[in-house]
Amino acid sequence: KILEKIIGELKPFDINEKRRIPGGVKRTPIKHDPPEKRKTNFEEYTKGFTKEEAIFEASRCLRCYRVVTFAYDKQ
Repeated sequence: KILEKIIGELKPFDINEKRRIPGGVKRTPIKHDPPEKRKTNFEEYTKGFTKEEAIFEASRCLRCYRVVTFAYDKQ
């Protein structure tokens, strides 16, 4: 309830707002294992982004309070 109150006061999202999707920079495609490999195991087939790809993808966001993208290093 507290978080809902804070978000409500900040008004980060108006459900009635009509927005067009900005163009210009295409999404970075997510890498996947080929079907032949996926048929032989139960590993995650979506590989996600490299650190550089994640940073680039995050830079596409023009209204970062709407969409959150983050990058982290496994250390």
